Amino acid sequence: MKKILLIAITIAFCASACVKELVVNPDQSVELTLDTVFATVGQSQQIVPLNYSPEQLNWQSADTAIVSVSANGLAKAKKVGQSVITVSTKNNKSKATCLVIVKAAVVLPPVTPIDTPATPGNIRQIPGLASDVGIGADSSIYVIGTDDVSPTGGFGIYKVVGGVMVKLPDCAGVRIAVAPNGTPWVVNKSHLIYRKTATDLWELMPGTANDIGIGADGSVFIIGTNDVSPTGGYNIMKWNGTNWDNLPNCAGTRITVAPDGTPWVVNKSHLVYRKTATELWEVVGGVEANDIAWCAFTNIVNVTGKDTGTAASSPIYQYAHDTTWYIHPDGAYGESIAMTPHGLPVWVDKQHRLFMMTL
Repeated sequence: MKKILLIAITIAFCASACVKELVVNPDQSVELTLDTVFATVGQSQQIVPLNYSPEQLNWQSADTAIVSVSANGLAKAKKVGQSVITVSTKNNKSKATCLVIVKAAVVLPPVTPIDTPATPGNIRQIPGLASDVGIGADSSIYVIGTDDVSPTGGFGIYKVVGGVMVKLPDCAGVRIAVAPNGTPWVVNKSHLIYRKTATDLWELMPGTANDIGIGADGSVFIIGTNDVSPTGGYNIMKWNGTNWDNLPNCAGTRITVAPDGTPWVVNKSHLVYRKTATELWEVVGGVEANDIAWCAFTNIVNVTGKDTGTAASSPIYQYAHDTTWYIHPDGAYGESIAMTPHGLPVWVDKQHRLFMMTL
């Protein structure tokens, strides 16, 4: 009997020992949202860890003359070149790296903000007040007005017909984009997404958003409502036909879509980013922006400049030959912007006036 009891105790002890050996320590590895970051001289970029708060980690730059990094992971680009940022746990048992590539800053010509936009012969004001504008590849123009028609929905929605704003029934919004066939999509004050149907009804779509952009190829992207970065803004998502797919590694506040379906965003820090062929996003330096718009059929993208904090609207900039930004030569100043299929800007200024450039 004693032998049986001794054998049972021995088996129990071995089983207990085996169980202890199978216990796996929690994963303490460091993961970052990006392994490569682009910046221009003078810009700061937040490097974001996925599974730690920035203050829980140690941050070190391989070349502080090119890039410095704060104790909270804010990397500042000092001069052209590249430096590796090493991020490690306090006990140095786990590390991750991020390559920061610094490009030269583009020096823009000085601009004196003005309260009244220049209106040369090729700029026409459309009667009525607006807060946002969207244009389809079929040249249809829709605007969000300033008449508050719904406490939860927002402002009235209008179509520009023959140079006149014609109000659409049964819907309200704060941001608008237009599909290639002329179908408007809106985001309302409650962040809900609606799409106009063929019967003039409005269909509630899945998800929530802060902004929406539609390319000439029909691809639809939104700026979501998940605040994923203190310096970048909200998550970015793409419509798959039935719901939204989240795009990794970037955040923004405004979005537009190039003719080939490539999204470009303006983030909370007023930086412009475009998605590359990989999952990475590349900063398009040289300008601080408020809103952004692509032309449907040409290689032209325009932005409105960063808000000046005054009553004056900011200048409109155009991206030239995929190399640099320059101030639009016709003296256009605005806050929200869209572009016609011919590459001409249509914009809303701080006084809610709607302007369009003509040929």
